[in-house]
Amino acid sequence: MSTKISSIDDLISERLKIFIEDILKVKQKYFAEKIGISKSYISAILKKKRGLSAELIIGLYVHYREYFNWLLTGEGEMIRQGAESDTSIKVGTPDDDIEFAEFLKMTRAVLESGTAYSDTLIANIRLSHHAMETEKRLKGVEKRLGKIEKDKSCQDKVPRIRESDNEAERDTILKERVACVG
Repeated sequence: MSTKISSIDDLISERLKIFIEDILKVKQKYFAEKIGISKSYISAILKKKRGLSAELIIGLYVHYREYFNWLLTGEGEMIRQGAESDTSIKVGTPDDDIEFAEFLKMTRAVLESGTAYSDTLIANIRLSHHAMETEKRLKGVEKRLGKIEKDKSCQDKVPRIRESDNEAERDTILKERVACVG
């Protein structure tokens, strides 16, 4: 599927090509793996056949934050002092270089652009949201399973209350069970 991309998209593709080949001096395959996308997708972007995805934009922000503004807008510094290859680039904190609020403004600009990128970005944001919600549910299930397993191991360790136990023995057993389960 070949989608006509805008001149803005062309400019971003050109900057991305300069970034990968001249600034980072790495192969497209390495760059794609680091960002978390396929080599064929990077190749299609650089050939101006595809637009940017949310995964690419997020990957650029996470791994190459200091270049992010230049890559998307052409503004700011293109080459960081002393950066000779990808190995010299350090991932910063959210407060470094570009603020997260700026990232959101740029994302909003892409969404409002009406380009092929905006539809792709919307779909990817929805998929990311769904994945995060699924992960939250899985963490809840894992937590409950952990409690069940802990309770099961406590049942094996702490003696059961028998009818013949007196009140003091029952209280002791209950306290041990509560302590074991936490």
